[in-house]
Amino acid sequence: MKNSGKTALISLGALGGAAVGASYLLARYVNRPVHKTFEERVKDLRQHGRWEDYDKLRKIPYTVEMSDGYVLHCTFIPAGIESDRYVIISHGFGDNRLGSAKYALMYHAMGFNSVIYDTRGQGENKDQPITLGLKESKDLISLIADTRKRYGRDIILGLHGESMGASFQIMALKYIPDVSFMICDCGFAKLEDVLDVQITKVFHLPRWMVKLGSFGSGVFFGYFFGEVQPIKLLKYGKVPICFCHGTEDSFIPYHESEMMYEAYRGYKELHLFKGAEHVESLNSDPESYYRMTADFIEKVLGEDGD
Repeated sequence: MKNSGKTALISLGALGGAAVGASYLLARYVNRPVHKTFEERVKDLRQHGRWEDYDKLRKIPYTVEMSDGYVLHCTFIPAGIESDRYVIISHGFGDNRLGSAKYALMYHAMGFNSVIYDTRGQGENKDQPITLGLKESKDLISLIADTRKRYGRDIILGLHGESMGASFQIMALKYIPDVSFMICDCGFAKLEDVLDVQITKVFHLPRWMVKLGSFGSGVFFGYFFGEVQPIKLLKYGKVPICFCHGTEDSFIPYHESEMMYEAYRGYKELHLFKGAEHVESLNSDPESYYRMTADFIEKVLGEDGD
């Protein structure tokens, strides 16, 4: 009996250790993504024909210190004409600021000054776990304040984000961002929704293991996945939002944008790009994407830019 009891305890200990290990690995996959290098991002953009004349644009690098002392690396891309229109562009999961170059080119053609930047823990920034929006949304508020301090309180300022960048823009609504519009490309409504899809498609594991990963995230990274729910923060919003999404998005299903569109009570638009994969709407139909962006902005700003 003593031996069987000892064996049972050892088995339970082994199972417990395996569960803790699995929870850590799942949490690490989410909070420490494999990052694209700048070289990989440029190669990808060239392959899709989206690098275009980016090398010819004037670019001014700078850094901004966040409220907790963390430093973000940014690039300012002036418009080709004198303009009081500015946009801050936020990239997605595992990317860097060059992932925003394709949008910066679009805005440059529209007469906008652009700010692109590496989000926390990514790109040129100091290595650090990401939080899928909890800290990143606060960083965006600091960046908005810095942009107005640098370029003027009276500038027209908008936001454009893709994937995780789109989602934490929405989470920033909690802090009442001083902006005129948001364009949210393939964002998620709830982090756990996305992970439910990924854990079955990438890891071929049952969905209940997302809860195990959430436990690991809470223990090892300081937050639980259920805390990241942009859709719950739409109630704070008064900023006009344009939601857009590819209908073949296999990473974040387009239903996530549909849910947020339905939940939002401010001015809103929803544009679905038929056949487009994750963050590929612009690549799939550049003309329609440009027209969507320009029409939305002029609609919410007015012909005179007020």
